[in-house]
Amino acid sequence: MAKLENYVELAAQTVREIAADGETWRSFLQTASTLYKYSFYDQMMIYAQRPDATACASFELWTNTMRRYVRRGAKGIALLDMTGDVPRYRYVFDISDTGTRQNARTPFTWTIREENSMPIAAMLEKEYEVSANRGLAGQFEEIAMQKAMDYWQEHQDELRDIVDGSLLMEYDELNLELAFRNTAGTKTVTLYCDLGWTASTTDSWIQVSPSSGSAGTVELSVSVTENGGVEERSGAVNLHVDGDFLIEIPVKQSGLYMDMTESRFDFESGAASRTVSMSTNLSFWNVLEKPSWVSVSPESGEAGEHTLTINVEDNPNTTKREGRVVVGNQGLSLADTLWVTQEGKSFGPLETVLQFENVASSNTLDISTDGDWTVTTSDGWITVAPSSGHGNGQVTVTVEANETDNERTGLLSVAVGGTVQYVNVVQKGRYFTIDRGPSASLPSKGGTIELGIATNQAWTAAVKNQSSWLALSATQGQGDAKLVISAQDNSSLESRTDTIVFTPANKQGVKLAVKQAGRYLKTDAQAVSFFYKGGTSAPVTVSTDGTFRVEKSSGADWLVVATNNNLLMFTAEPYSGNDKRTATVSLYLTGLSGEASEAKMVDIVVTQYSKNTQFVRDDYGEDVRLDVTYKDGALIIRSDYGEDKDLSPAPGTSGEISRDDYGTDQNLEQ
Repeated sequence: MAKLENYVELAAQTVREIAADGETWRSFLQTASTLYKYSFYDQMMIYAQRPDATACASFELWTNTMRRYVRRGAKGIALLDMTGDVPRYRYVFDISDTGTRQNARTPFTWTIREENSMPIAAMLEKEYEVSANRGLAGQFEEIAMQKAMDYWQEHQDELRDIVDGSLLMEYDELNLELAFRNTAGTKTVTLYCDLGWTASTTDSWIQVSPSSGSAGTVELSVSVTENGGVEERSGAVNLHVDGDFLIEIPVKQSGLYMDMTESRFDFESGAASRTVSMSTNLSFWNVLEKPSWVSVSPESGEAGEHTLTINVEDNPNTTKREGRVVVGNQGLSLADTLWVTQEGKSFGPLETVLQFENVASSNTLDISTDGDWTVTTSDGWITVAPSSGHGNGQVTVTVEANETDNERTGLLSVAVGGTVQYVNVVQKGRYFTIDRGPSASLPSKGGTIELGIATNQAWTAAVKNQSSWLALSATQGQGDAKLVISAQDNSSLESRTDTIVFTPANKQGVKLAVKQAGRYLKTDAQAVSFFYKGGTSAPVTVSTDGTFRVEKSSGADWLVVATNNNLLMFTAEPYSGNDKRTATVSLYLTGLSGEASEAKMVDIVVTQYSKNTQFVRDDYGEDVRLDVTYKDGALIIRSDYGEDKDLSPAPGTSGEISRDDYGTDQNLEQ
């Protein structure tokens, strides 16, 4: 960005330089003559950076089109593009910055050869009616003069209206008209004409000398007599060539005047002074108007050149203020005005909230201003130090301890001049919470519970009954904490409980009941049945948090019990007896504490039925298929069915089947 700003400034400076005198302008034209395809602004930037440039092109054009290379270290010529919203720049390189490759091309630069001079002169004479006897240089000069004069005659009113914001802003006003003060005076104008001319004036108070002349350059002296009035007067010097009107030179003369070199002063908020030069031809003047916060020295005087000192007092407020200083002669209704503005004090935004814990503590508040400030509080539990100051400062805000369980809020008022900003002061009450409910559970094997404490208090924690099986990672602390509750192994069948009591300072305690389960053992089946053929049952799952052993009742040699981790598998031998036989498998928890080191927990009854056992199956839902699948000759009685049952025996099945209690519309095919 800095580079772009430098190029923009270079462009502005070059415009001022080439317009300052004829020699610089001619030097610029010499450079521009070989760069006629570039715009005026591009020619100007090339002249500013490389006045000896003869042929310029971009890096891409030199390398791709002209098949030349740009030498290492060559410095590009920056050209500005001002057509968009934001100025941009690009680089070109002069031919002197390039070297040739095979099949390289060299640009053509135009020139006028001697053998072409006469045809060109003849063309100019025919086109512009300029004699070829003057030579090419003379013809070009006369044509340029004609074009300039024609343009001036056609556009002089427009040019006078668009001086502001244009390149003509840098020109002296006399380049557009001759302006005189009210006193008698003389100014000169340089005139060039290739024919005889005469000069005349529109008013008697204007004289011109000489009043006529022949072709060439001449200095015209334009004089005016004293203007004793207040009003400005206007006239003109008219130039004629061969009796025809050529150009008008406007002449203006001020009357009595009162001029200050500045029209506006802008001050910062503090007390300050500035000076302004004033010129007047009034025999008496004085300060006619000023704001109360502004003083002027001197306040009166006579004709001549004066320096006025403008003093402004300190502006204590944050608002900007404005007034005017009017100097002149009230009787002549002649005055000049200087506007005076003064910024207000700056007052940066403050923090909107200051947060405090419930304990007595302090915090700081930064104040950003260039003025005087004060701080007041809304409540007695809040104090500030210091309570006033000037400029940037830091205030210490102190709160007393909040001995309640409720949060409280106060207010700070910070004032600079008439502007007040407010800061909320919020102080927490006492609080103590744990992140668990009123109870917690642990397994018999022991374990840990992580518990979070949120508080702004000092606290203690203890096991109410001092049970040795329960331990805490910390028994006291200050503020938030993470606590671990540990339980040892409970090798008994009985659960056990105790309570942890948390006691914060100055607040009611919180209790957490901790229960540890005893050992347990259970199975997902309490009975196992076999047909007379025997076999192996589906596995029975044992759930326990301890160790166990299996014991089989006496006389159950026909039954084998296998253990695989926590799975029990029962295998029965074939049975040929007429009555069913049973065995009991007992599961004992082992490794228990106390007098008994083990305890029986579950009895599983294993039954093996004889060959001709009658089974009764009931309580079925509707639409159940109950095909008899065994070729064992057993009698099966089914009852309590719903409607629409398909109870066809499977093919190859024999036996007596009795069915009753059916509804209507049954399919009872055998």
